[in-house]
Amino acid sequence: FVLAPEFVYIFYGQRWAPVIVPMQILCVAGAIRSIMHNNGAILYARLRPDIAFRWALIQLVTIPVPLFVGASYGLVGIAIALSATFILYFVYIQSVINSQISLRFSDYLRGFLPMVVGSITLGCACILTKAILASTIKPGNGITLITAALLGGLLYLVLIRLIDRSSWNEIVTLARNVLPGKLQ
Repeated sequence: FVLAPEFVYIFYGQRWAPVIVPMQILCVAGAIRSIMHNNGAILYARLRPDIAFRWALIQLVTIPVPLFVGASYGLVGIAIALSATFILYFVYIQSVINSQISLRFSDYLRGFLPMVVGSITLGCACILTKAILASTIKPGNGITLITAALLGGLLYLVLIRLIDRSSWNEIVTLARNVLPGKLQ
């Protein structure tokens, strides 16, 4: 979200600047979709593929409506409509899923707190890095994007290590599996 302008200018060029705001708005939809990714597997594990099927039908029928309405407001309208739709979907389907596994919605959301704190901190670090580098480095050359992403990502990992040991252990295990022999 924070580095969308730098990303677009570097990888697509100045003429793609109109996609920056829609891209930032779609970050909301992307975050929600990533959270909802495992819902189908949970329903299948609970022997409830009927719910997954009905949910897919609901999405098939309902997604075009907000997109059609949003289209009258351009690309930004479509991005807002899609993100708002996914927020509503998330609240609905997650309550259905949580009822299948006897999990209170508040407990479910509490599990995301360390990642939310880390992500907000990452965003703030990127904003601060961009502000500091803006006075010394010409925009659009990639140094700002790389520096802000690396510093923000590093700070995110440090925070996760400090506030959520189980997530940190998952990250380390994943890194060991992806980079065998490198992390012992």
